[in-house]
Formats: sequence, structure tokens, C-alpha cells
Amino acid sequence: PDGPPTRVGVYVSDLVTPLYSAVSILAALKHREQTGEGQYLDASMMDTLASLMFMEPLEEFLADGHPPRAGNNARTGPTGLYHVTDADVIITVGHDHRFRALCDGLKAPELGDDPRFADAIKRAENLEELRAELQERFAQFDCEEILARLKERDVPVAPVRTLDNVLADDHFRDRGTLKPMRHSLLDDPVEDGVVVGFPVKFSSGPLPEMRGAPTLGMDNEDVFGRLLDLDAAALQALITPNFDDLKNLT
Repeated sequence: PDGPPTRVGVYVSDLVTPLYSAVSILAALKHREQTGEGQYLDASMMDTLASLMFMEPLEEFLADGHPPRAGNNARTGPTGLYHVTDADVIITVGHDHRFRALCDGLKAPELGDDPRFADAIKRAENLEELRAELQERFAQFDCEEILARLKERDVPVAPVRTLDNVLADDHFRDRGTLKPMRHSLLDDPVEDGVVVGFPVKFSSGPLPEMRGAPTLGMDNEDVFGRLLDLDAAALQALITPNFDDLKNLT
């Protein structure tokens, strides 16, 4: 909270504004279907970013004196990032019963009975002390053990994975979220190449596979033939133009 401003690592507005735009286009198409009226859509990247800020009730946090920067942690509870002996893990704890389950998983039932942390309001008032107490307990476990203990007690927990961890996870390959990179000139995928697939599955079946990056003019025959109804001779005339032939085409 007291550090310098820090940018998000990816271009969030470039990613989210098109999603807002896609939903808005679908809504406008439905409106046209019902009314016959078309619309002009104005999607602002700056407005999109502002809307994302208020996913939380920031005005309430500011009024109560909580710092606007929460980073890896929640502003009013133990939800957040903790270090274990060999990794980092992140937990979500939003209710009293789940907080007690967390304490039990950490072999620290005394924290669940501590009057400083008796309910959500008390935990928010003593948040810094609570985080310190929890971190001391987390530091006694390795990642595999703490994940098992907390999942067994229905406490939402996950390891913080590196990019290498994500790339090595077969889940994303099986789902089609990550795909081998392809190039239209190559029969086999590009060695060590990875691209992002569409992260939604349709019940009607898989989406068509992309051929990969096209070569210059690779789709000329399809585009000019389908859209302009040019035959092979006309296409050849465009490739090796004879000005008299081109005059005849027009």
C-alpha cells in the first residue's frame, strides 16, 4: 500500500474492452432483430478500466480508511497470499466457519478462539496482526502438505504457479486453451511454439482448427474466386499482368 504505483503486467484494457464490445454487439443485434433499428457502439478503453476498479465497493473502503491498494490480499480479511517453505499459496476465507477451518488446517485452533479474530469485523480491525499470525503458521508447511490439509477442510487454496507451470499443465492442452503453434507452410507444429486457443467449448462440437500464419497470397484463389467470381485465367492475369488482359477484365 505504501509503495510506488505498479502497472498490471498485461494490457488489461486491450483484452477486456473487446469482450465488452462483443457482448454489446450481440445486444445491439438482438435489439435490431426486435425493433429494426441499428446502433452505433462507442466502447472506451478508459471507461472499461474504470468499471473494473469498482468490482469492489471502493467508496466504502475509502470511507472506512482502508488503503485503496490491496495487492495480493483482501482489504478486510485473511484472504490473500502466504509463503510456505517451497512456494507461495493463495487462500480465500470470507466466513467465520471457514476461518476456523483454516486455523484447524494450520494446526492453530487457538487463532480461531482468539477474541481479536472472533468475527469478520474483529479480523478487519486486527488484520495486520492476523496476517502475521497466519504467515508464521504457513511457514511451517510445504506446498503439497498445506494444499492437502486445506482442501480437506474445504478452504479454497491454490498454489501460485509460474508461467512454466501453466505451460506444462496438460489441463490446458486437453481443453484447447493452449495449442501448438502452426504455420501454413509446415506439416508439423512449430517446435516449442505455443498459441492461445479459444477458452470456451461449444456443445455443437469443436471449433475449426486454424492452419497457422498464411504466406503472402496463399488465399488469393479462394478470396478472388469466391468474392469476385474470377476464374483461373483471370487470376493468372493478375499474377503476371498483361495490361491488355487487365483492360478486358474490367
